[in-house]
Amino acid sequence: MLAGLALLSCLRATPVLAAGDAAVADPPAARGAMAPGLSATADGAQLIWLEPGGAQAVRLRTASYRHGLWSAAVTIVSRPLLVANWADTPVVAAAPDGALVATWAQTRAPGRSGYGLCHARSTDGGRTWAELGIVHDDDSDVEHGFASLAPLGAGLGVFWLDGRATAHQGPMALRVTTAGSNAAETSLVLDERVCDCCGTAAAAGSSGPVIAYRDRTADEIRDIWFVRRRGEGWSEPAPVHEDRWQITGCPVEGPAIAARGGVIAVAWFTAAGGRPTVKVAFSRDDGRSFDPPVEIDTADAAGGPFGRVAVALDDAANAVVFWSSASGSNRGPAIRCRRLGPTGKLGAPLEVARTSADRAAGFPRVVRVGEELLAVWTEAGEQTALRARRIPLANVPGLEGAVTSAAGDSPTPLPASVPFAANLPGGYSRSGPGGVVALDALRTGPVLVNFWATWCVPCRREMPLLAGLQQRFRPQGLTVVGIAVDDSAAAVADFVAKEKLPFAVALDSSEDCRDRFGVRSVPTTLLYDRHGKLVWFADGEIKAESPGFRLALGEAIAAD
Repeated sequence: MLAGLALLSCLRATPVLAAGDAAVADPPAARGAMAPGLSATADGAQLIWLEPGGAQAVRLRTASYRHGLWSAAVTIVSRPLLVANWADTPVVAAAPDGALVATWAQTRAPGRSGYGLCHARSTDGGRTWAELGIVHDDDSDVEHGFASLAPLGAGLGVFWLDGRATAHQGPMALRVTTAGSNAAETSLVLDERVCDCCGTAAAAGSSGPVIAYRDRTADEIRDIWFVRRRGEGWSEPAPVHEDRWQITGCPVEGPAIAARGGVIAVAWFTAAGGRPTVKVAFSRDDGRSFDPPVEIDTADAAGGPFGRVAVALDDAANAVVFWSSASGSNRGPAIRCRRLGPTGKLGAPLEVARTSADRAAGFPRVVRVGEELLAVWTEAGEQTALRARRIPLANVPGLEGAVTSAAGDSPTPLPASVPFAANLPGGYSRSGPGGVVALDALRTGPVLVNFWATWCVPCRREMPLLAGLQQRFRPQGLTVVGIAVDDSAAAVADFVAKEKLPFAVALDSSEDCRDRFGVRSVPTTLLYDRHGKLVWFADGEIKAESPGFRLALGEAIAAD
């Protein structure tokens, strides 16, 4: 698989984004603007930022981006109490009903050391705003901030770092509530001990929000963890990957996250072992688990990455990762981007813009708008300024490499070590839309086992191919079995009925069947011969034109 993959190619000749490959799209922000927050909307994007407001006030402003143009800037609030911080930035996002919600940090009163998380709502596309007060359900004189937003049921979930326990020497916690009420609703603790000042990141998975953040253990290990919506509750916190970065102070380096069709990408910075590195890990099962990460950039003689990550996904669920780095260049620090596929293939890195290692440069923000990426960042200097570029996805270098976790196009022999069950597990039965499915009873010839989910776009694309294989090769003894990892039996039954799937489908909501087969993500397809021996596998979407698949299937059907 991808465990322990090192970055084999150096970045010494990083190409620079040419003038013709991106359009300048600077937003309508005043000099001194900072702390951008950016999110996609149904017809474009929404930007939020802070800028000087005169008479010691700070203005919270926003603008809409549609059809390649920015609207005029609108002031949400303007007052001296706003917290102007390069790391704890304001956030804006669209709720499921189309309304916009903005959050920002604000001191509760002059002379108070802590600050609260406030929010406002717009129902007319950002032209006017109504303040909704504080998000959280306490009045502690401590820090509440580093928020992120994602749809939660019919509303918008607000996820933030909550310091109410720090008033009694306790840890910072990760909490959630629902935005949009004029009175703060009771919040829920998702993780009771997290890093104090690393931003959170939230994305809309197919079955609910997934939140990435930097955890903090009792022995000061600060790795990236996640929680996700599960039914009406929340999963237990778990690491995206155990870097084991031990650091006594907060590195102020939160993760970034993007989701599309059940595929989720998380990007982050770590300096575990004294080695600054930017990493990305994929989940192909809607956040239930994550593949081992791939290194995007690491330190070399010229310097190294200093994090500040952002990420977006293209139509093929490849991640386009943005980060700041001085590695491989004598030109100084730059914002770079690079494409990465779910199977580990990397594209060439691309320099987007010059930047600074100063904290004033903050974090670049990136969203996808149609077939372009919109990137916004802070230009450091005597007076900061917001800059933006429109980058066509077609101008980001495509995937090159041979780094892959699949078995490839050679049906035999398999690698010496594969992560899946080498022999078809026996004695397994599970209920499904058509009744009880028992693998032993189905083993009259080769068995093609496909792990899938209704919310997984690549899985749904495979279904006509799998249905055709069952119908064509049933007389030769082939049996296709679908194992759905959905939480909802009704969703699986509806899908099977609608698509008229001609093969057996079993439910595996408890994930015990995945454990038997060693499967970590969907789609995964395993081909066992008539003796129950694994002869081919694909960790990802299968294609009818794959010569490796055709040869393996032909051999399995023809074998005695």
